[in-house]
Amino acid sequence: MLRGMNGMLSTMALLLGVWAVPASPDELTNEPSPIQSPRLSGRGTLWGMERVEWSYQGDVIVTDVQGRFCEGFKCAHGRGELGTDGDWGYSGTFRYGDIVGKGELPVEFLDEDRTYSGLFSSIAYPGGPAPLCGEPDREGDFPLWPGFGIQFYADQAQCTGRLCALAHCLRAWVESVDRGETLSQGEARRIAQWYEPVVARQAAFLGGQRRRTFDKVLVGGTELREFLIGKGWKPRPDSRVYVQRYHQPDMFQLILDDFETPYTNNPRVPVSEMLPMALWTGSRVTAITDPWVATGLEIEINRTDYVIALKNFSQ
Repeated sequence: MLRGMNGMLSTMALLLGVWAVPASPDELTNEPSPIQSPRLSGRGTLWGMERVEWSYQGDVIVTDVQGRFCEGFKCAHGRGELGTDGDWGYSGTFRYGDIVGKGELPVEFLDEDRTYSGLFSSIAYPGGPAPLCGEPDREGDFPLWPGFGIQFYADQAQCTGRLCALAHCLRAWVESVDRGETLSQGEARRIAQWYEPVVARQAAFLGGQRRRTFDKVLVGGTELREFLIGKGWKPRPDSRVYVQRYHQPDMFQLILDDFETPYTNNPRVPVSEMLPMALWTGSRVTAITDPWVATGLEIEINRTDYVIALKNFSQ
């Protein structure tokens, strides 16, 4: 099965390479990974903010099925390490951006300072994957259950009833990660069919370049500079806006860089207010209507024009 998967992913890489925007240093690296594909998987770093600021390093995949720990097109998937500014971290296995499988999770809350080592599962994230092994058991006093929907189970040799089935399912996922079998051929093909046209459209409006200057950028019919000022976020010359997907399918998260203070920290904006996005050069206009095509845009706001690039948020 692994030989077949490697062949499938190699085919996908060749297919997507036609439209590939050149990789930046912080994109997927050439480090060995159980999931082999230079365009859709590998080793990488991710960063985000959702309840806590977090960073991840480990196995990642490109996917439109996204759980909690994802950035842009990429999600934690396989084995990796997660750090947060919320007095907890995790080292172990992930699936589509969710903590799933086996690992260690140290917590340093006011009333608790210990490390949980065993099995973990996560509740369904809005717009994300269904729980692999069914919805987690809501019983118990695990400190990350209320806010993050993560549940812990001791990896015991003996168990009864539903917990046995759950433990067997979670262990099976860990074994799949260790074998490098984390995507079925059907799912790999589906991801390629989704990702190819998205990357093609992004390459098209940039004209095959990494950066392109536009006279105007309109979002929902309003020039971007005025749209931001209307929200109370006043850009300085050369300020930047990074467009990031939010876990709710109808929302973007904007990462604001070098704006006048005070401003909302990484605000969330309805997709309907940002799209369609019109990119004007002289009398020519390119319209972006797909939220995924807008994902990953870095928009530099100059005094008289805009410079757009595709950039990894972790840079």
